[in-house]
Amino acid sequence: MVAVNKAGGAYVPVDPEYPSDRLRFILTDAQPVLVLTHSSVAQVVPDTGVARLMLDDAAVASELAGKAAARTRSLGDVAAAGAASSSVNASAAAQRRTTSAPTSVNGSGRPTTAAVTPGSDESATAGADRGDGSGDVSVDAESGPVESAVGAVRVVSPDSVSHLIYTSGTTGQSKGAIITHANLANLVREAWPVAVGERILAHATVAFDASTYEIWPALVSGGTVVVAGSPRSDLDEIASLVREHRISKAHLTPPLLAALSEHIGVDGGANPLGFLTRVIAGGSELSPALVRDLRARFPQLCVINGYGPTEATSCMSEFDTAGMPEQGSIPIGGPYGNVRCYVLDSRLQPVPVGVEGELYIAGAQLARGYHGRADLTAARFVADPFGTPSDDGLAEDTAGPLAAVSDRTAGGRLYRTGDVVRWNKSGVLEYVGRVDDQVKIRGFRIEPGEIEAALLAHPGVGQAVVVAHDSGRGKQLVGYVVADVVTATDPAVEVVDAVERNAPIPDAGAVRTFLRERLPEYMIPASIMVLDALPLTPNGKIDRKALPEPVFTAATTYRAPVTPAELVLTQVFAEVLGLDRVGVDDDFFDVGGDSIRSIQVVSRARAAGVSISPREIFEHRTVAALARAAGADQDRDALAELPGGGIGWMPLLPVTRFIRDLGAGFDRFNQSMLLDLPVGIDLDGLVATWHAVLRRHPALTARLVDDERGPGLVTVPVDEVDVAALIHRILVPHDTQFADRAELVAAEMAAAAARLAPGRGSMLDVIWFDRGPGHTGVLGVVVHHAVIDAVSWRILLPDLAAAWAQVEAGTAAGRPPVLPDAGTSLRRWAHALADAAHAPQRAAETDWWSRTLAPTGGADPAIGSRALDPVLDTTETVARIQAVVRVADTEAVLTRLPAALHTTVDAGLLAALLLAVTAWRSADGITHPSLLVRLEAHGREETVVPGADLSAAVGWFTSTYPMRLTVPPALDAAAALTDPQIATALVAEIAAQLSAVPDKGLGYGLLRYLNDATAPALADLPAPELGFNYLGRYGSADLGAAESGAGGWTPTTQVHQIAAPYPDLPAVSVIEINAMVFDTAAGPALHATFAYARNVVDEERVAALVELWLAALAGLARSVPAPHEGSENS
Repeated sequence: MVAVNKAGGAYVPVDPEYPSDRLRFILTDAQPVLVLTHSSVAQVVPDTGVARLMLDDAAVASELAGKAAARTRSLGDVAAAGAASSSVNASAAAQRRTTSAPTSVNGSGRPTTAAVTPGSDESATAGADRGDGSGDVSVDAESGPVESAVGAVRVVSPDSVSHLIYTSGTTGQSKGAIITHANLANLVREAWPVAVGERILAHATVAFDASTYEIWPALVSGGTVVVAGSPRSDLDEIASLVREHRISKAHLTPPLLAALSEHIGVDGGANPLGFLTRVIAGGSELSPALVRDLRARFPQLCVINGYGPTEATSCMSEFDTAGMPEQGSIPIGGPYGNVRCYVLDSRLQPVPVGVEGELYIAGAQLARGYHGRADLTAARFVADPFGTPSDDGLAEDTAGPLAAVSDRTAGGRLYRTGDVVRWNKSGVLEYVGRVDDQVKIRGFRIEPGEIEAALLAHPGVGQAVVVAHDSGRGKQLVGYVVADVVTATDPAVEVVDAVERNAPIPDAGAVRTFLRERLPEYMIPASIMVLDALPLTPNGKIDRKALPEPVFTAATTYRAPVTPAELVLTQVFAEVLGLDRVGVDDDFFDVGGDSIRSIQVVSRARAAGVSISPREIFEHRTVAALARAAGADQDRDALAELPGGGIGWMPLLPVTRFIRDLGAGFDRFNQSMLLDLPVGIDLDGLVATWHAVLRRHPALTARLVDDERGPGLVTVPVDEVDVAALIHRILVPHDTQFADRAELVAAEMAAAAARLAPGRGSMLDVIWFDRGPGHTGVLGVVVHHAVIDAVSWRILLPDLAAAWAQVEAGTAAGRPPVLPDAGTSLRRWAHALADAAHAPQRAAETDWWSRTLAPTGGADPAIGSRALDPVLDTTETVARIQAVVRVADTEAVLTRLPAALHTTVDAGLLAALLLAVTAWRSADGITHPSLLVRLEAHGREETVVPGADLSAAVGWFTSTYPMRLTVPPALDAAAALTDPQIATALVAEIAAQLSAVPDKGLGYGLLRYLNDATAPALADLPAPELGFNYLGRYGSADLGAAESGAGGWTPTTQVHQIAAPYPDLPAVSVIEINAMVFDTAAGPALHATFAYARNVVDEERVAALVELWLAALAGLARSVPAPHEGSENS
């Protein structure tokens, strides 16, 4: 695409997934001079007599390499662009892209200074022919090649054609919109800002106009485009790409965004979209409920509602949903710079604010017209009665030939969108509907007439109507057909005497098959209804309102599922499609499925243990075929387990070594929880339930060992464990309130902690507080921290519920409950990390961590009066101060601040901590530019070990690492407490510092504890004296415990949670801060516990630090406006 445009040509993107007939039409209509393709898809591209260039042909690759080498020799240090990777980096382009950057827009809507797009030459004057769309797309061959920093290129002008995008057409044929360089230049200028090296997701087919927004702004700005490999929207792939490549921006249709949000909810665990800061949602209506859900779950994410037809170069207006109204739909915003919007009545007169009218667009992003369709161009691109000739040309002070312009046709033109909109009182546009039958399905603009024409081409169809039906689960296309007929007349009187059918009544399935050979999948109706006649209005027109409700039924006889995979898939199909049942031979698309629903099926099926892909749904279509495919491909990408699977020896993970090296108390170091039990459960039921859980999670059977292999854990098969011996039954009279038994509960939990003995394999102890039959008992679960973490509880509780559900339902005699495989085992992960610790690229991080720990500007000031002593400063000597952040400040810091700055929550919390410590030190006359703090992360960084799946694994995966937070010299920390601008600048700086940490800190532990060559150097460096851990929201609902028939397996409310103590464990930090959000009657509130070694730092000093932190958070909250104060709309 870049090469074609820079060479002065125009490209026509086509999707090899399109049917052959559609591909043939596009290639015939566009008349390209060359087809660039690849041997893997060349066979599906129809032969229209156009020359082909196979980019993977060995001779072609060799020739291109030779030309690149020659160009490099002749141009010196100019980098040649590479196309072999799915990540296309254009940082070199950014360095040469702008000769004069735009600084403002004047009153006429033109830039006072204009930007020059890469590929332009300031002396360029000739370009592609200009016309009304009736002629061929061509390039002025007389201009000749010129030499520039990018080699030999043909001169292009703003009017030169960049590309053609084919969209649906009313007459049954698609039409090619002609997009020029000037159109593209303005889009690039007005689209989201992309920093050099920033990574942008490209998942849309290049034949969809959204790809223009994904690709060009990034490449022109020096960003990196990360191209999804799947031709279908695979939610796992999207989430994985965001994680692995730290993608910050994505363009998603609202249905896909909703499916991705649901998928993340199913996936659970930590936020896999943590790097994503900005999403533009376009192509269909954006739901306020979806935006609110995204805000609550991904507070760093800025969601933009984008609007723009293909004829206006993909996107021409935006609205930041941070300013969306409390009621009603989300506006589509105001126009980009150099773009004008008019809301007009049928006489092309402007309508008042609040009055509906049709949207007309003018300006720099208006396409030239439709290729080879002068009639259609004239109908949709009308004369502009509001413009003046001077408004249509380049401003006299523009810096180059590709500066953004409004329109270059004399007299100006307006594009009639067919969209009904209105201006609201805030001066932004609100979308109302359509003036014609055009619809948008999953972001694709569809003319029903094109589908109707394809239906009428079927030999058995005489009449056809296509409408968009809203079932409450999203819009779907429905086709209504009537069999073809002829009339038999009496030749004597020449009147109709009878009606005869010329063809048999069409079969709905056969009609859909017929359409698939001619139309893209997104244009295939979800249901084909065969009618005797179409309903008519009194004046003889088709009465669309009288069309019958569509029926989504299978074309096959119902056949019940047999295998476990078939059972899962039929249940998921029915759930997603809202059907009572689905048979194994039912075609997914025949019973109401579509591409977005296919993504939801994939997400839910994977969560249930059946791995399929969106592409496989399109290929196999039925449950039976998909189940076979899932069985064949079950382990295609999974990390292979070691012999023995999760059973055997494994090295001790870094976080466990860190705590164990502290000294005494490790044996009792645990996490605990009190759970309500299902009514009616007995000892046998408990044993069977725990037996199934231990089989799925052998980490709970581990024993701590030290031998020639080093410190490690050894797990054993569950059949070697006396599960009944792990359960200690305590009778509690049911006629007393359980809350009154707090002392008993505390004592028993402490006793359970004392029974833990990692060296003897006692990692789990269970206390059953039995209140008798018919009463809800309580289960105390105490687990050694070496084999559990916060994420693991969210896995363990649903597994307990699922196992008990099988027991309660009465599993087959003699067969215990069986839980699905848990993915990558703790043992496999531990060995993989040990290997990764010795990789050269990981060892290269040692210098990074050394610089982090090494003092800057002198030694780090001590937090307390002395260093920690592991003998004197134990958990028993640790005191605590609880801090509660106001609800309003919580909402601002956790939601509005990250959204405004496109950062994470941690950035704001840590910026406040840095400000607080800086002021705290200043009170003692100490000035220091940085703060060394120990941070925690969940540690389940699957990208470090390709193929790993820790989504269902139980163990202690947490990673801890040092982080040096630094106040830049240009920022005044003291002023940041009162100056919102300085405060937000500091948050942005801290966010940048956090994003620079490799793999969220996982590498530090590997190099410090699993690599003997790097460990000594890191061990000799100073350790942080202050720790900080933000746990997010955590409560019963977040644990995701499934409901069994009798309830239970959720944290109890009968008695306050009581943690089993480990008093002799040495204190980890002089001050350790743990923060999490709790729901209160007034709203979510951030709670923080400041745990401090009271023999090292006194309460008064810690209390002062707490107050400073709260004040800093309040200051950050004031730096972003409250919703009622309004926000800036784009």
